Amino acid sequence: MHPLEQLMKSVVRIEAKLQSGSVATGSGFAYRFAEKEDGLHVPAIVTNKHVIEGAVSVSLPISVADSTGNATGNFEVITYAIPNNVIYHPDPNVDLCAILAAPIH
Repeated sequence: MHPLEQLMKSVVRIEAKLQSGSVATGSGFAYRFAEKEDGLHVPAIVTNKHVIEGAVSVSLPISVADSTGNATGNFEVITYAIPNNVIYHPDPNVDLCAILAAPIH
């Protein structure tokens, strides 16, 4: 698979529903934290803190695969509550966070 095609499959659009009812948009990318030799890992979507600041949930269009794992070209929008499911970078000057994605799987 061409590296550009791999990149396109790892980037996701994020729509964050804010407490005020408005929607903020941004992007994130899939990342595997703490990956072990046996393939176990912590799946996450890394994005900027400012994308989800004040959000109560995020909506993510996820590519749908068939029973053999091949992409169908269709997407399903997953809405996911984010309180308690986000790890923020410990340095307040670094605008990064990780949305834990295991519950989506």
